Amino acid sequence: MRLLAINFGGLGDEVLFLPTLKSVRQAHPDWEITLLVEPRSKAIAQLSKTIDKIICFDIKKQPLLPADYIELIQLLRQGKYDAVLSSGSSSKVSALLFLSGIKTRVGYDSGAMSHFLLSKAVKLNKEQYAAYMYHDLVRGLGIDLSPSSPQIDLDQKALDSMCRFLDQERKKVQAKERRLVLIHPGSSKLALQKGIYKTWSNNNWAELLKRLLAMDLEVLLCGGPDDDDCIKSIVEKLEAEPGKHQGHFINAYGKTSSIQDLVALMQVSDLVVCVDSAPMHIAAALQKRIVAIFGPTDPKKLLLESDRAVALRETPEGGTYANSLESEPCVQIPLDIVYQTVLDQLNRVSVQESSLEFHRN
Repeated sequence: MRLLAINFGGLGDEVLFLPTLKSVRQAHPDWEITLLVEPRSKAIAQLSKTIDKIICFDIKKQPLLPADYIELIQLLRQGKYDAVLSSGSSSKVSALLFLSGIKTRVGYDSGAMSHFLLSKAVKLNKEQYAAYMYHDLVRGLGIDLSPSSPQIDLDQKALDSMCRFLDQERKKVQAKERRLVLIHPGSSKLALQKGIYKTWSNNNWAELLKRLLAMDLEVLLCGGPDDDDCIKSIVEKLEAEPGKHQGHFINAYGKTSSIQDLVALMQVSDLVVCVDSAPMHIAAALQKRIVAIFGPTDPKKLLLESDRAVALRETPEGGTYANSLESEPCVQIPLDIVYQTVLDQLNRVSVQESSLEFHRN
């Protein structure tokens, strides 16, 4: 049995989709699962052994011409799939799945046509955690399992490589091991292009790093391909005050060769501080302690908040502001609030989960 699962979106969306695939695998361990994603999200294959194959189509291409839709339909047909499951909520999805010729077609109920064109139209409930919303789709395959939280598979080679990297960075300055805070300030350029501002100001990020380094912590700065300007700005602000920090700063930007390298660095950290982004979903899937900065998005739909995962959201009346030193509007959450929340999370770190304990073992 061959199943095609379609989930267009960013890497964070793919992480949130993993519980859906996990339940399919649990119910039907002999099925071959192929996942269709956007090219920007193909790294999800590195994070889960549940996926047998990855195929890509650039659904965000502008403009999408009739020839592009024909190409997509051919892509669906050539796999000779027995069933298809799609997370798309548009009314066009039903028509696309029907034209694929795949016998069993599962998608969301988008109106009368979806009941006619789909084998099973599942009620769409957007007022819940996104991973649970996606998971509702498995009912269309006759699977009656409760959703789990997203989980990802850790690559041991990447873990060993990143541990060696950290050890080398410490040896350069003869730094001792300290509690480790990973900072990932970046947000995707696609979000900015859509006018969705999830970022915090570079000034605030730099000041937060300074305060943490003053506490004799180890602070690890990470970023993705879209974060070059942001990382450079933060590092320049830190270097403007050399020698004033008690802790140890490590700039890991450009030192991670794969998404699994970032996963490994998160795994050995005590706390991850980030914005609403794919790294936040990865940290949550690793069950790390998180402080996540949110802009306009409702945290309840993207993060299962607990004493381990805290979301800080700007108040509706606060809006976003254009910092005079920033090129883009930023999320307006006071530095003191973020800093105090980070301290609270660090104080909750138990001996057993500490990065220091990890290195000892």
